[in-house]
Amino acid sequence: MNSYSINTVGGYGVYSLGADNTVWMYGAKSVSAQYGTILCAQGSIYMDNVDAAYETQEITVTAGSDATETTFTADAMAEYDGVIDEADYLIADGNCFIAGSLNAVSFTADVSGQNLDSHLICNGTYFSTLDEDVADEDGNLLTDVMEFNALSYLVDYSAITNGAPYFFFNHIDGSTLCYRSVNNETVLTNCVLESKTGVVIQSVLGYDSSASGINVADGTEYVGLDITLADMTVTGDILHEDYQRKMVLTLSGTELTGAIVTGTLANWNENIEAEIAEAWESIDPNVDAERTVGEVAEEAGISMENTIATLEKNDTYESFWGVRLTLADESVWTVTGTSSLAELTVEEGSVIQAADGAQIAIYVDVDMDNAMTEYDVTTGTQVDELTAGTYENVVIVVTEGAAASGEASGDGLGDNPPDGLGGGSLGDPMK
Repeated sequence: MNSYSINTVGGYGVYSLGADNTVWMYGAKSVSAQYGTILCAQGSIYMDNVDAAYETQEITVTAGSDATETTFTADAMAEYDGVIDEADYLIADGNCFIAGSLNAVSFTADVSGQNLDSHLICNGTYFSTLDEDVADEDGNLLTDVMEFNALSYLVDYSAITNGAPYFFFNHIDGSTLCYRSVNNETVLTNCVLESKTGVVIQSVLGYDSSASGINVADGTEYVGLDITLADMTVTGDILHEDYQRKMVLTLSGTELTGAIVTGTLANWNENIEAEIAEAWESIDPNVDAERTVGEVAEEAGISMENTIATLEKNDTYESFWGVRLTLADESVWTVTGTSSLAELTVEEGSVIQAADGAQIAIYVDVDMDNAMTEYDVTTGTQVDELTAGTYENVVIVVTEGAAASGEASGDGLGDNPPDGLGGGSLGDPMK
């Protein structure tokens, strides 16, 4: 409560490890050179304003595949007889502040391989990937972002499997919330998501091949990701690259400006290969300012082929889970890039629209599967009037430079694309 922690050499600030491991944070600040917080397996973290510590709270969560419900009672300050002055707050208004140079929150795989889920429940919390130095209330420098960024990427190639973390860390760098082969319930209310790269939520396959929980058997439906953003204004992309799990995403009274992408096995592998090949020929001053990454890695006995093989998890995976998005309570989604959804539910009063100076075209029942690197919208049907309801296999194409903003909502408003628009690209869900 009303505390400050900093990790200047990497790793994490707060870690909720597993079953019966619950962290309650009230007006706390956690800053780290890599991850502000880490959640694993059945761990839970609850974040709220300092004032909420004085209130008795009962929060019920559903944990595990057997749907066991557990109720936590928080009455943190019931017997506190001291005084906390507003001048003592490290955060404005006593809110939590979570920041990491790599990710603000990293959700990690359960190595047991069980269908378990962790929980992140937050109110009024500020999440950030460090793009600027952080100072205390007196202006004293607490973090040097340049130093933090360097620390995030220092890797002993010979110490970690195939050097995969080096490339993996670069791939997830800057995504505010990063889900790494994990099942999770996230509920954010009136929170801020700030990303230095423009990716606010990203799900990926974990790199650690020793974690048996990473590979989900084809056809097995896991808990997956259940993410609710309530009463928020969010700017940034949401990339669901973990094709082995579904993402249930709900916007409630929220304004989102960005793209939402359902990635595929084919796209994951294609982009991993391209990223590693490019990095292999590059110079990394954090490792050796005079040699390429490939030269350093190969000297340590690490080949490019083995590194790629570590990050590619499947040869085939037919189950298609994707993002299932619900727009509720008059939410507004301003689509800024080609987006793809396994399912879209639009409630009355909610709006899907293009940004100023652009147009959108919405296609439903598009052929979508994990063997595709892009989705061809000509296989689907263009929706001229999007009424309230549920739609399957949706691709939204953004055309830049148009004269006016297009809009589609539960009120039946639609927008036509320009003549001659062909296939809809999946885009590049890899950052």
